[in-house]
Amino acid sequence: MIKFEFTKVWKKKYILLLIILAFLLAGQSLSVIKSKGGIFHLNEKQMYDREFYLNTLTQRLSDTINLSDEDFKNLSTLAVEKDINMMMLKSELYSDSMDESDIYKLRDITIEYGKEMENIIKDYKLSIPKDMQKAIEWNNFEDELMKKYNTALFTGPSSMHALSPFRILIGSSKTIFGVIPIIFFMILTIMMVSKEKLDGSLLLSKTMPVSREKVIFSKLFVILFLALLYSILAIIFSLVLSSLSGYYWLNGHLDIYRVFKASDAKRYYLAFELLIRIVIGFLIMILFFSSIALLISNRIKNYFTSIVILSSLLLIISVLTRTFESFRLFINPIYSLSFKDNILGFVNFSRGENFNQQSYVYSKDIIYYLNYFLLSIIITLVSTLNLQGSKATYKEKNYDSKSIFKFEYVKLIRNTAASSIFISIVCVFSVLFFISFAEDLKLKDSYENSNSSADYFASKLENAKDNARLNQVDLDDETKTFVKDIRKYEKLYKDALNANKYISEKNGKDYYKLKMTEFLDDEFAGGEVIKDKHVTPFSINESVALYNYLSDNNIKPYLLSDNFFLSSFETLVKDYYNYLEDNINSHSASYIPRRIERTYPVDLIVIVLISLLSLGAYSFDKENGNQIELLYTQPATRKKYHINKTLASFLVGLLGLGIIFLLIFILGFITEGMGDIDFPVVEYLRDANLETIAIGEPYFKIIPIWKYNLRLIISYIFQIAFLASLGSLISIFVKEKIKVVGLSLGITGLIIYLQNLIKSPIKIISPFTHMNASKIANGSMIVKSGLKTNNIFISLIVLSAWTVLLLVVGIKIAEKREVK
Repeated sequence: MIKFEFTKVWKKKYILLLIILAFLLAGQSLSVIKSKGGIFHLNEKQMYDREFYLNTLTQRLSDTINLSDEDFKNLSTLAVEKDINMMMLKSELYSDSMDESDIYKLRDITIEYGKEMENIIKDYKLSIPKDMQKAIEWNNFEDELMKKYNTALFTGPSSMHALSPFRILIGSSKTIFGVIPIIFFMILTIMMVSKEKLDGSLLLSKTMPVSREKVIFSKLFVILFLALLYSILAIIFSLVLSSLSGYYWLNGHLDIYRVFKASDAKRYYLAFELLIRIVIGFLIMILFFSSIALLISNRIKNYFTSIVILSSLLLIISVLTRTFESFRLFINPIYSLSFKDNILGFVNFSRGENFNQQSYVYSKDIIYYLNYFLLSIIITLVSTLNLQGSKATYKEKNYDSKSIFKFEYVKLIRNTAASSIFISIVCVFSVLFFISFAEDLKLKDSYENSNSSADYFASKLENAKDNARLNQVDLDDETKTFVKDIRKYEKLYKDALNANKYISEKNGKDYYKLKMTEFLDDEFAGGEVIKDKHVTPFSINESVALYNYLSDNNIKPYLLSDNFFLSSFETLVKDYYNYLEDNINSHSASYIPRRIERTYPVDLIVIVLISLLSLGAYSFDKENGNQIELLYTQPATRKKYHINKTLASFLVGLLGLGIIFLLIFILGFITEGMGDIDFPVVEYLRDANLETIAIGEPYFKIIPIWKYNLRLIISYIFQIAFLASLGSLISIFVKEKIKVVGLSLGITGLIIYLQNLIKSPIKIISPFTHMNASKIANGSMIVKSGLKTNNIFISLIVLSAWTVLLLVVGIKIAEKREVK
């Protein structure tokens, strides 16, 4: 029976799709890491990294009151000297052409610097916090392991240079072994059962001398084998692509990963040991989700409906899990896909008034996944009791159609899966909206209860005054660190009070001027971002332009996540400041499309849902008793059939798009009103770099959000037209609707990925370059694309040209080829 199942899988070319998926996810993960310049690693070690403590030692000397003035001065001077010496040594090594020996030298310099600073702490008998002492103890232990296994330091300033192929693979595990492959294997399971019910092969298998249990378990065995094959291929692709991209091996398979256990402070796994556990966890979760898919597909006749329902549920739960900590529980299987975090444990960062509120989440290890293995067995046994197999019967329907177009349109709308897709669209975008709504309510509640940041700065001001009194500092001596702290928090407290006043008065003019002043002031909160170069001049210039527009037009004051707006050209903080993807806390009708687009991959979600809804064309007729032969006996040309099938797909896609925007506009209007339609958005005019900024060459302008929303909708319309034309062409050669959708999306994703590997202006004529509506709307598609300039009109012309071209090619093929 198992051999029989393998034969069917091989003939249907599922293994080819599996290979393509493994390659795409491995390549996409590498592209993301390269674009971010590294992997977020702060939560892999301890609450505070040793370098964080040591680099800021001089700033925290004010907490130490047992030093004489002379010792304080000597200690400050010595610590600064050590800092400077370390930075000079590292700066001599930093370059784009660093080799392996340079990376190891960086490791040794950092280790030596840590020892020197620890000696300072011992020599001056400084009192250090308990968590700092634990950080130092772990790093000393890790230093010995790095020397033992000859691995590179991947935390601290050298992290982006110490990326090895193995570290990239582990860092990509949430993508490579995440929701996308889970959905793929669930669809594969559904296809293996539901499609066999339709064509009667499942009914036939019940007449064979094998038990129902053997039929079901043989299918799951094949799924598990394919999941293992996928894991091996994804690992190979990831390692090979990373090596070809120029990353050194650096004994990455022996990297040290800390395991957070309350009972064992020095437990760890080597990288290859962790990878084995991740793969085992992945296989167990594939078994779990496949058993659920098996159960559902036994109860629902239409396989496409099963796929849409399960995929939408997974997507919704994924978004909720990502957003709300309350969803990160054992009973949530999506949270269990964070294999590295569950096996190792991690440091949890929650954003609050002190920015970093941190706590340990301890390791559950691989035994955690045995619970899902047992659940899989139970669900599978239940599925065997409900195994059904019935040959699908087709009823001829008369639609009283006055035209071929109406006939094709009605087929799409009345398709049994269409209603489930419409429901999925409503559910998915309702969830995305209400997540934003809940976040805004939470921030508003925090603001009202704590009087914004005024109470926080008031407490910091009192602490600064207490420190000054304890150290008997003359408050009139402006050169003293304690006095500077007092002045700093006095200003921040005053600014916070003024911000509260401006918000209550709806005084956008003064509110945004104040926020811009905070952002640009080198002495205070926002200025530290500029001074420490945490952002590039791109974000600085655009923030200033946005603040000026907001102030000049007296836009309603909105609570801000931070004092600066993140540029699409930004490269330095994309990893650390993910929460700044959207800085404005508004869910009004005008702003909500941009809000969810900047927070979630809405472009991808829209394209997938619209494709599921509208693509199919000839496959509908082929799946329903090959009705295409009957249609071709009617007095109409094949050209007319093809055009009307494409047009019907396009209009159904427009209907889905209309539901999406109408839904979020209505929800936004009900909960916050229309909002300010003149709210500013940055539009990028051309590619830029630091040199063009230095000479003052303009690369962006400000447009109102109503214009951005209009461009967004128009871009989606032209993309849907292109996809409808592509889907109709593919459906000539493919029998099943799900394969039409899969191939359309697969071709689009593969070509987009391959295009991202090259930077050439020739890409502007490719329609796949223009498949991101939000980037077309604000011109940001030129960022890192190799294009020097672009605008919405170029994108629309390219999409239109390719739509017509594919339509013409489809007509020619349909007229000459026998559609089977």
